Amino acid sequence: VSHIVMRITSYFRSPVDILYVYGGGTAYTDATITAAINAVGSTMTSIKLAPGTWTISNNVTIPANVYIDISTATLSIDSGKTVTMNGLMDATLNHKFSGAGSVVGLKYSNPLWWGAYNNETNAAVTTAAIQSAVAASKNIEFTPGTYLVSDNVLITLDGHLTSPWPHSVTIKSNNATKDVLYFNRAGNGYETSVKNIDTFGGASGIRIDGGFVSKLSLLENIQMTSPVHSGLRIEGSSTFISGHIRNLYCANSVGTLYGIYMSGYNILNAVRMENILIEGGVTGCYLKETLSQTIALHISNMTLENIQGEGLHLDGINATISNLYTEQCGEGIDVADVNIYTGAGSIP
Repeated sequence: VSHIVMRITSYFRSPVDILYVYGGGTAYTDATITAAINAVGSTMTSIKLAPGTWTISNNVTIPANVYIDISTATLSIDSGKTVTMNGLMDATLNHKFSGAGSVVGLKYSNPLWWGAYNNETNAAVTTAAIQSAVAASKNIEFTPGTYLVSDNVLITLDGHLTSPWPHSVTIKSNNATKDVLYFNRAGNGYETSVKNIDTFGGASGIRIDGGFVSKLSLLENIQMTSPVHSGLRIEGSSTFISGHIRNLYCANSVGTLYGIYMSGYNILNAVRMENILIEGGVTGCYLKETLSQTIALHISNMTLENIQGEGLHLDGINATISNLYTEQCGEGIDVADVNIYTGAGSIP
């Protein structure tokens, strides 16, 4: 948050404490906030909410010309009501939004603002908090820790999930029938990325299924541990992908079916899979396209170890492969209806 504050201090005037100027010192309500916004009009202005809980009983829109500081305040939003944040917001990393209402339009969001726990407790609360953060912004930043969830974290719009550095955040599921991160949208295209977010348990660690993924811009620095079906699962004849998948580690349990499972998808632009390590499970990496593709899938630096069955299964794809290593796999590589282009000595 501090980097945003530093960037705007010279742009906005000193914040106005609106409780006393527009709320008589006692009205912690949306009426006070609206009165302040109406008074400033289109002027670039900074407003500050006084410490305490502010009750939002009506829809409120913070315009783009208003920077709002809620670092010592909490907004309790009534059911069916929405706070739309078109301007910048300053908030400390603790519980800021409560109630059954919603927040939308944030430049970025943090699940801690909705009361998420990052100490591997309170799964129901944390699941709802992460889902609220996803609904509030397309950029979701996680504070380091382990987040216990009991259901899918469902992303149906643009979604970019990140944390400060690799392996600083784990989203852990206690529900073996639900995917940890589930990207699913029918209709128009969207962009998605996951960086520095590990998963543990669940049906799949990350699942992309349905919709038109116009830009799978990045899956990077991710460890997926002990899923039931697969670490990474991409499928569906209406799913189109492009972008980079790199620095993935699938630490499978004995019963995990796949480290990476991609079936029935379509490649929109060339997809690069780089620096992949898959250990354990029944099948290491399963890649099958429903439709014949002329655009290659580029695989480099993939290691498959201690796989019960096939290390790598390729079916119906065009691929370039370099630096593929298998060790203690029941069956190294299974290929069907595939065009493979490899550098000399790239597959030992």
